[in-house]
Amino acid sequence: MPIASGLFSVCALTGLLLTVDAFSPETLPQGFESTRQLIGINLLLILLPSYMVCAWGLSERRSWHLLGQIDAVLPQPRFQQRLRTPPVVLVAGGTIGMIYAVLFNLPVGSLAELISGGPLLIALVACMILVWVSVGVVLSFRIYVSRLFLEAGRVVPIDLYHHTPLEPFARSGMGDLLLAVGALALTTVQSIDATIRPENYLYALVVALPASLILLLQPMASVHARLRERKRAELAAVNALIAAAPKSLDANAMAHLELLLARRERAHGVYTWPVNVAMFSRILLYGVIPPVAWIAAALVEQLIESVMAG
Repeated sequence: MPIASGLFSVCALTGLLLTVDAFSPETLPQGFESTRQLIGINLLLILLPSYMVCAWGLSERRSWHLLGQIDAVLPQPRFQQRLRTPPVVLVAGGTIGMIYAVLFNLPVGSLAELISGGPLLIALVACMILVWVSVGVVLSFRIYVSRLFLEAGRVVPIDLYHHTPLEPFARSGMGDLLLAVGALALTTVQSIDATIRPENYLYALVVALPASLILLLQPMASVHARLRERKRAELAAVNALIAAAPKSLDANAMAHLELLLARRERAHGVYTWPVNVAMFSRILLYGVIPPVAWIAAALVEQLIESVMAG
C-alpha cells in the first residue's frame, strides 16, 4: 500500500498542476525566471510529497519488524504495540512544517501578492506548503519511533562481545538516514533548468542535516551508553585481576596472566556502537549520495552552457 499511496499522490498532484496550466503558462508566476525553472519546481512539488507518503508507509513497516525483533528478546514484549503514533505528534509536526514553509519557502511576501497571482500561483503555494507539511509529519513520526528505540535500548539485554541482537537499533537509524538522503537527492529536480540556486537547497539542508543526525544516532544512544559503561566496568575488572595476578615465571601463572592480557585486549577492541563495518560503510555511502547528485547537476549545467555557447 505505501507504493500505491505514493503513486496516487503523484497522479493527484500532477492533475492539480495540469488543471492550473502549471507546465506551460502564458505568463510566468512571480519569482520564476523561465518555464524550465517552473517545470523543475513542479516536479519537486509532485515527487517530494509523494516520496514522503511512500517513505512513511515503508518505514513504518520496517520499524514494526525491527521492534518485533527487540520484543522477542524481552521478557514482556511492549514496544511493537506502541508503534502507532499519537495524532497530536503528527499534527504538531505538520503544523511546524507549515509554519516553516510560510516563513521561509514561499515565492510571495503577502496575501495580496498571492491573490493577485491567480490560480496558478495559489496552487504552487499550496503545493509548497504541502511539501513541508508532509516533511513535518514524516519527521515527527520518525522522531517518535526513534524515541521508542531509545527507550527499548534501556531495557534490552546486552552482551559486550555479541552485538547481533542489537542490530535493529542501528538499522532503524540507517533507514531514517536513507530516507533523508533520498529526499535531498530529489531536490535536484528543481535545477532542471541547469541553474543551481543555493538558496533553494539551503532551507532543505537546515532541516535535513540535524534531522539526519538525530534520527541516525538517537535509536542507538541508550544502547551505546550501556555498552560504554559495560566496557568500562569490564576493563576495570580485568585490570584489577591483572594487578592481583602473580608475576612469577611459573607456567600456570604465566598462562593465567596471558589470558587476562588477551581478555583486556579484546575488551579494548570492542565497539560501543551497535554498528558493524558493513553498516558503517553503508552510512558513509548514504552521506555521499546528495553531494554527488548536486555535483552532477552542476556538471550538467556547465555542459549545457558550453554546448549552447558553441
